[in-house]
Amino acid sequence: MSLWKLINGRWGSGDGETDEARIDASTNSLQTVDYAHHEIHGGSTFCVHLVDLTFAKNGEMGVLFTTPDTTKYLHLVYQIDVADKSTFDILEAPTIDVANYPTTFYEPRNRNRNSDNESIVSSVRGTPAVNEVSLVLDGDTTPVSGDGTVLHTEILGGKKGKTASDGHAHTDEYILKANTTYYFRVVGDNTGSGNLQFSMELIWYEHTDKH
Repeated sequence: MSLWKLINGRWGSGDGETDEARIDASTNSLQTVDYAHHEIHGGSTFCVHLVDLTFAKNGEMGVLFTTPDTTKYLHLVYQIDVADKSTFDILEAPTIDVANYPTTFYEPRNRNRNSDNESIVSSVRGTPAVNEVSLVLDGDTTPVSGDGTVLHTEILGGKKGKTASDGHAHTDEYILKANTTYYFRVVGDNTGSGNLQFSMELIWYEHTDKH
């Protein structure tokens, strides 16, 4: 029985867009990157960060956006840090209060800084803009009048400890529904000391299924 001496792989769809796969010289293990890491290299991974150093004990902050009506889906992970006791929710298809649209917006950052690709998400506002999310800042009026589907809810801060995270592991990701609004929301329960720090990080890649 013969053994393979050379493994070729395809990195593109054009003629000749193949190359040799390599192994580690110490262990002879095949060297790979996982798919989420590959999406960073391909310029399809984006991030949003929201920070406040004086978050009120009864405050509300979060990130709000709408996914496009396409078959390119967002594969999303998150990390939330908050010192005061708060509730973190992921809301799917909440009812938007059009009288209280957010007034602060943010352009998602491409995690491959050599890529010009832009995100396909849209902000929630009177005239939505692509490659933009809406931010709800401490002191803003809540932009939702109904929660819709609560995908995730968790108590943070206080004695529980301050962090909610899926560990940035895409084995724990949410694949978001197309043409749907999402609100990643933190609300203080009004029992802490206030004026403490808050941060939210959302990371996602945008991918069309192959089959």
